[in-house]
Amino acid sequence: MALLPLGLLCLVMAATSASAQTPTASDTLVLTTGERRSGRIVSVDAQSFSVEIRVGTGQGAGTIRVPRASVAHVEFAPDATRDALISRGTAAQLPAIAALWPRAEPFIGVARSPAARLGLRYAGLLLETKEFAKALALYSQIEKDAWNADDRAASRQGRLRGMVASGQEQEAVAEAREIIKGATTPDLHSEAKFILAKASDALLRKLLEENPRWEEDDRVRPERHRLYHDAVDFYLYPSLFAGAAAEPAARGLWGAIGIYRLTGETPLAVEAARDIVVLHPGTAYAKVAQEYLGSLPEEARKQDFEKEARASISTQKENDRQ
Repeated sequence: MALLPLGLLCLVMAATSASAQTPTASDTLVLTTGERRSGRIVSVDAQSFSVEIRVGTGQGAGTIRVPRASVAHVEFAPDATRDALISRGTAAQLPAIAALWPRAEPFIGVARSPAARLGLRYAGLLLETKEFAKALALYSQIEKDAWNADDRAASRQGRLRGMVASGQEQEAVAEAREIIKGATTPDLHSEAKFILAKASDALLRKLLEENPRWEEDDRVRPERHRLYHDAVDFYLYPSLFAGAAAEPAARGLWGAIGIYRLTGETPLAVEAARDIVVLHPGTAYAKVAQEYLGSLPEEARKQDFEKEARASISTQKENDRQ
């Protein structure tokens, strides 16, 4: 089937539009000329779209090829099944997503296509079910080919999680350090910080296990303090600088609680747990934070570190005035 020049294409599509009866759910190609034409896109390759157009009542459908260079973008028809899988697909629905993916995959690079978002859900569920190799390959593909920068960043974020989950921690840490040096999306930056926090956390725990008398060792003490501050600072980054993202913020606060509990800083752990419960009640970490608070003695639960600090500052100001 030969490609139609843009001018001829417009004439052909205009001529058929009066009598055309496109499928109920049709895609709309917005041409570089501003023309809008509807049909069902049946395939796409590097050169063209193949579009099915019904040419009249009882006359069936015809397929034309539209040069990709002639298309500014595509407005894809709503698909309730696909859209539901993208927004809330679960591991139990992996077979359904896998069945949809072969048709969606060629559209990853097409402007306004939902294909990358479907791929992100697919990859995330593969990660959840520990199919690490398939998940990492899919994340890499989306990161390379997706038309939308946010989708590419989300793919890189997912790939970092997959690297950690599959035992590639060192590679993930090295990449995370590169990410925080450059301009990235807030979510990707937070993910990189979290990976670095987990790495510092693990190193801190190992150091304390191997050096129970670290406070008396002049060589170990500075490293302990560095790892402690790195872990806490990286964990708290989302809650301090990207607080609108509730799940990463709560996840980081819970990580910081782990450090505070490790080092016996119960008041700080209590304050962080309260922050999760109050500021991020809809997250997965709110329940465990509430359980942690409930496990503490009443005296510890009543202690309000921030209130005490504010009272101390107020007292100091009053003394200064006197």
